[in-house]
This record gives sequence, structure tokens and C-alpha cells, in this order.
Amino acid sequence: MRFVGHRDVARIVERALRRCGVPITYSEGFSPRVRMSFGLALPTCYESEAEYLDVPLDPDSVVDGQIACTGWGQGKIHSEQQMQIALSEALPTGFDVVALTVEPKGGRSLQETVVSCGWKFDILGAVTQEVEEAIERALAGSEIETERKKKNELVRENIRYGVYDLRMEGESER
Repeated sequence: MRFVGHRDVARIVERALRRCGVPITYSEGFSPRVRMSFGLALPTCYESEAEYLDVPLDPDSVVDGQIACTGWGQGKIHSEQQMQIALSEALPTGFDVVALTVEPKGGRSLQETVVSCGWKFDILGAVTQEVEEAIERALAGSEIETERKKKNELVRENIRYGVYDLRMEGESER
């Protein structure tokens, strides 16, 4: 699923939720949209071992962790485990619901819960010793400066505060 963009993933999940009759909530206004937020939007061409998202449910349809379905699933009441299976079956090949939790209304949001994420990179053609030395320098310093283009302007940022761990995990297989 590396080449599926974030908005496409959101649309795929939204359709699966509707197929299962999950009592999702919508924004208000002229063009209501499903209220759904992803922990971190994954860039296109990146893979993830886990995607996290918040989907606020209609509070009247959740009783003691059981979900009363609407639409095509109307009349059915599912436990978290049953809903997880139903959603996995409604999603295309390559998308699986590994875990599902019904949080009480007013509980912590996903943005409040997630404190870090990990990234793995293949560095092709690099000398192991040089990479290890660069990692040591980066972790010893107070700054790791990056550049990126933002609104046609080159912006420099110090990302050191967000780097908790940095290590090399062996030789690349490529």
C-alpha cells in the first residue's frame, strides 16, 4: 500500500466504515464530512506497520463498549472484536484492522496519546563506520538542522528536540 496517498486511505476507510454500518459522526454545514483524524498522515511512497485513527461515534449508539450499527448493518450490535473482523472484511486486500478500541466520550484523543513514532531508512552505498560516526555527532549535538521548501521559500529547522533515538541496525540487504 506504499503508493496509496493519505486522502485515498481516508476515503477507503470511510467507505469501509459505511459498509459496516458504523454509526460515525459527521461535521456540520453544507457539505458534511466524516469526522475522522489520523495520528500522523503518512507521506506517499512510505509504508507503515500501523496506522492509527480516531473515529468519533454517535454517542447514542455505543452502550457498554457495544456498537449498535446503522444503515446496511442496522439492528446488529457488535462487540469491539466483531467490529474489527467486519471492518477487516470490508477493507481491500492489504488493509487489515489489527486492533480496535471503543473509547468513552471525552477520553483522550489520538494526538494526545501518541508521543513518538519510528522511521527506518535504507542508506545505500554508505560506509558503516561513517554512518555510525554521523549518528554519534548528531546525538551529541544540540542541533540537527534540516532544510525544506515551504511556500516557495527555503526554511531551516532544528529537529534535534524531536529525535529520541537514532541507531544503525546492520547492513542493508540491497
